[in-house]
Amino acid sequence: MAGKGVYKRSANDGPYGVSELADKFTEGYVFDTRGRLSLSKRLDHEWQTRVTTLYRRTAEVVESFTGHPVVVAYGTLLGLVREGAFLGHDDDFDACYVSSHTNGETVAFELQRIAFELINAGLFVKCHTTALHIYDREDRSARIDLFHLFFDSEGNLQAPFGVSSADGLTRSSWGSPKEAKISGHSVMVPENPEAVVEHFYGPTWRVPDPGFSWAVARSKRSSQARAGVLEPRLVEEVYWANRGGVLGQLLRPHRVHHGVDVLLSRARSQRSTHHHPRARLR
Repeated sequence: MAGKGVYKRSANDGPYGVSELADKFTEGYVFDTRGRLSLSKRLDHEWQTRVTTLYRRTAEVVESFTGHPVVVAYGTLLGLVREGAFLGHDDDFDACYVSSHTNGETVAFELQRIAFELINAGLFVKCHTTALHIYDREDRSARIDLFHLFFDSEGNLQAPFGVSSADGLTRSSWGSPKEAKISGHSVMVPENPEAVVEHFYGPTWRVPDPGFSWAVARSKRSSQARAGVLEPRLVEEVYWANRGGVLGQLLRPHRVHHGVDVLLSRARSQRSTHHHPRARLR
């Protein structure tokens, strides 16, 4: 170890000795994606109940506003397809919705509007440039990561957060969302979940990769996908709206560009004539 010798001792002792740590592993504890020792999400039934309840609350708000279901995505979908359960080392619940719009900038504004709707519904929202982090205001122990996806004018799926596959995914491959189970809990998934997982993670998704990193694996994003990344101004407006008060009220939905509001309103009105039945969670 350069500059340290054969080994380096931590400046602080951890809460567990070697034997106690071994006992924790025997009990089903693992190191999560943030390096924290926690009970495996496969075994943490209390967390499963909290996070799936939060998922249903989120899905109700999003579907009411956009007309589209919220389906599981990324790591949560990977766990469901590969193992039928939550990934033991995960620390959140990944979900997404697919917008009706084909323009990334419009979809970015739509995600901001969704953030406002979730805040109005009593949830706590941290807005990032490629996703919303959603919590119960009274209990921050569970989190939904909500991503926005859309199909471009040529029918190819665009993911502002990114994917690790170089291959595209078409609207027909996504299909109509359907109900599925993860660790015994009902969720919505794309019609062809295996194809979507492969699009997210590449052809080797069936083999667990403990060293997987989005910073390394993310493929080059298209110009359409990059257009869906939220500008700092949109993120900041959600930040202040989330904290309420006079300033927060001023930054609620009516501050969004009028042209985008017209597009969103037009899309909602058109759903009455171009509506496809969707499965709902029971």
